[in-house]
Amino acid sequence: MTLPFSLSKIIAGNGIKERKMKIIKEKWQWFYRIAAIMLFIIVIYPVIVHMTGSDQQRVVDRMQNLLDVQSLPNHVSPDELSRSGPEAGKLDVNEYFRILRHLKMAPETALDYVYAYNGFSGYPILYARSEHQQPIKTFKRFADLHGGFKEAFNAQYDYLDKVSTDGTAEGFFELVVLRLLGDQFYLDWHAYYNYITILCDRFALERLLFSRRINECFLPIGVQLRARLIDCMPKVHFEDDRVRVSVVIYSDWGGFFRYEFQMMRNPPYHLLETHRQQLVKYNCGVWF
Repeated sequence: MTLPFSLSKIIAGNGIKERKMKIIKEKWQWFYRIAAIMLFIIVIYPVIVHMTGSDQQRVVDRMQNLLDVQSLPNHVSPDELSRSGPEAGKLDVNEYFRILRHLKMAPETALDYVYAYNGFSGYPILYARSEHQQPIKTFKRFADLHGGFKEAFNAQYDYLDKVSTDGTAEGFFELVVLRLLGDQFYLDWHAYYNYITILCDRFALERLLFSRRINECFLPIGVQLRARLIDCMPKVHFEDDRVRVSVVIYSDWGGFFRYEFQMMRNPPYHLLETHRQQLVKYNCGVWF
């Protein structure tokens, strides 16, 4: 039996319409699936994530809590700052070793600092001295002892030659924490561009994503999604006479990075190589 042409056309048209509706339905199903995944990643997962944090992150948090509460003493000029002296309320950087328990200074050696200030930025430069030696009072005097300002700035990590670890993975991790965070106090003006946060676990990452606001806005959703793919766990690899340590850091002026340090395994742990890999690009857009 042959159907009339008009009826065949109607049936064929209905078939095409059904296929179109099926395609549209499948597209919406994919949309709902993607939306559900994004909802889980952005809203639900941070709630069920393990909230205790790692031992490494607890060390970092104690360091950053100690440093973040510091402010420039009002009663002393920046170029007169040092650890020792009659002025009260100044940070004693030797307190670091109450937190970094796998590190210690060489016998009869103290950690100290001078303050580098040029009117546009200010930050401390750490140095090691004998406990029997008088502290250096000004950055100018520190520069004179090193042969000039350039040489003084190049000497900002020389104090690490007087720091020793207990040889464990935790010790080398703490040595990197000291290198990265040791001079992050009393920062003034442009020096804040160098401020970083070390991230060691998922909880620290989620805490940063939910607390970091620039001009009352959270980090962009795209930045958050890519950041949640980062493995933040610090890594320490021993290779014969060398050690490689990698950590993840965040900066408002750059985003998320992985820093890797390769150093000698025995004192004074000379730094051999440094690598910096940008994991997620971000810039807060704030300039001062």
